[in-house]
Amino acid sequence: MKKVMLSLLFASSLAADAGYNLIYDSHLSPYAGAEDLLATHTILEESKIDQFTMLYRFSPNPMAKIARAGELILLWAPLNYCTAVAQHEVFGHGYRVRNLDSLGARVTNYKFGVPPPYGHGGGVTQFYWYPSKTNAFDKIAITFGGVEASGIFANRIRFQWLKKGQVSPRQSVLYLLSEHDLTRYTLMTKNGDKGDIDFYIQEMNAVYNHGNLSLASLKKEVLVNFLDPFTYYSLFAWYNFIMNGNEGPLPMISFRNYRYLPGFRLGLTPFGTEYYAENFLLKDNKPIYFYLRGGQFADLTHFGAGIQCPHLWDIASFSLGFRVDLWNQPEFDFSDPQFNWRAVTSRGGIFPTNENSRLGISYSILAERKLWDSGAFFLQCGFKSEGFVPGEELGASPILRVGITLW
Repeated sequence: MKKVMLSLLFASSLAADAGYNLIYDSHLSPYAGAEDLLATHTILEESKIDQFTMLYRFSPNPMAKIARAGELILLWAPLNYCTAVAQHEVFGHGYRVRNLDSLGARVTNYKFGVPPPYGHGGGVTQFYWYPSKTNAFDKIAITFGGVEASGIFANRIRFQWLKKGQVSPRQSVLYLLSEHDLTRYTLMTKNGDKGDIDFYIQEMNAVYNHGNLSLASLKKEVLVNFLDPFTYYSLFAWYNFIMNGNEGPLPMISFRNYRYLPGFRLGLTPFGTEYYAENFLLKDNKPIYFYLRGGQFADLTHFGAGIQCPHLWDIASFSLGFRVDLWNQPEFDFSDPQFNWRAVTSRGGIFPTNENSRLGISYSILAERKLWDSGAFFLQCGFKSEGFVPGEELGASPILRVGITLW
């Protein structure tokens, strides 16, 4: 334990070309959870936890391959599973409940099963909430908060792989569990299962009078998640490590001084499903992420776009970047009592139209200030207007996250 803490504070055990953040924000958001869990995972990767396979690291001997497979299956797979479930429950459902603490909502308990291959796994978040105080959109956000947080985790993993220029086989299962949390959950759900996906469908159809979301339609929509190149890179990295002991490659489309990789996925919102067209640019090991998103449900359309450039300027010991998200969504006043859960469901739902829509924006500055050879102060500050963007509050709110970046 002492060695782990020393590596956390002073050692250069983390990859020199990829900084990892340990950050904090007021409600322990999915962004804080993803960064902190990923940093902890990396510290374990760089420790001596896998020493028993290092003797056979690059050996083609069959016993060496068995040892490497055993490491991935018996050690990293259950660890990755626990990490993914923690993100889903604590920083997903839990975050959306914590956002409503001023209305009396609170998490009462988390339950976690023994991870595969040693048990059946699973996780549950138990909480209190008040239907007469909570608006319908916040209640829906609690329901899909787990898969929302998982998608953010997958995005953070991709950023680290892009910085390194390779895919970590020890994180490949973690990525697959995060990126395809919604995929797996949806495809395995049956009508009446009383899980997140079943509840999401029920709540959307109850809140929107013209809602016609079905499990069958959602299962078709979620297939777009397989148009993700990192999924297949992860699978190959896992195989390549067992066979050769190497990290996985990260092929990208090259043009001029940039490398590029596209992808597509499905997301859930309080207004219906959304398709994302994601784009990753890489220059000098500095990733840039930008996306387009859009969807339609119950006679409502919603769309948006965003860009994140964490390292736009590097000046001496300072690094500055930014993130901006823009959207056009249905104009609902989240503080209006007519939209609380009890009022909406008792009158048979909302009768929405596209006549009133709202433009929204979320913007923040990302800054790092080097403090010592392997560490820097991290700051994200900005503001978000009312509306939905993954990982942030629904209402208008400041954005403030602080922490340290480690190499």
